[in-house]
Amino acid sequence: MKMYPFYLLALLLSAPASFAALDAGTVADVNGKKITKEDFDRRYKENIQFFKYGPPTKANILNDIINFEIAVQEAKKMGLEKDPQVQERMNAVLYQSLVERQLTDKFKSAVDVTDNEAKDYCRRNPAVRISHVYVPLKTVALKAEEAAARKKISEAQAELAKGAKFEQVVAKYSEGINVSAGGDTGFATKVQLDPAVYAEARKLSVGGVSSSPVRSQFGFHLVKLTAVQDCGKINIPEWQRMVFDEKRAKIFADYLSSLRSKSKVSVNQELLKE
Repeated sequence: MKMYPFYLLALLLSAPASFAALDAGTVADVNGKKITKEDFDRRYKENIQFFKYGPPTKANILNDIINFEIAVQEAKKMGLEKDPQVQERMNAVLYQSLVERQLTDKFKSAVDVTDNEAKDYCRRNPAVRISHVYVPLKTVALKAEEAAARKKISEAQAELAKGAKFEQVVAKYSEGINVSAGGDTGFATKVQLDPAVYAEARKLSVGGVSSSPVRSQFGFHLVKLTAVQDCGKINIPEWQRMVFDEKRAKIFADYLSSLRSKSKVSVNQELLKE
């Protein structure tokens, strides 16, 4: 993990330091902790590209490293590593470091995506064009708010059942930026649409409307499928990126699943009830 220099601190504490006699392989000693030549060279290469507030000389960067070590030692004296918030940050770094150490090479192997793979992904997950009647509702909403939203979307559905034009129902009941376009969202890929809305669109034939309201993380929708993208006319690099993202997600999920299979995990389902 890279150590980023404390630039301002380096400016304030830039007075030359005096050291006791050091062996040939030690660049500096900070309260008994040695900074070896090997360690300094590594940290010098890491830090020189970020050094902005003075000449990027070895002396200036060493001063920065010394200040960093002094600050870390002071934090340990204060017992900050035992603070729950600090431990949570440290755990996040450990988590990220584990993923980088274990999966970086596997992620690299997933980068090469052929044109055929991109087109095949499109055939399995084509971009869709929909129009929708949209009634917003927070993911965690009050019962009264949810009841009002359900009532509004049900009224919209009832008007569609009576033969009202979709655009008219949108104008009367829908909210959001797509109202003026009759609810049209334009073409959107699987990764651009809410999963519930995309899944509903894929069930429909072009021109079809969802038989019941769809609850997404944003609210309620009545979805009308208006078009499905022709996979013979796609932007290949864009779809290659989506294939890579899918491969990477699978590598990540498989790795965590393998770790979990070796662990003992208990869950209190009673506390998870909605």
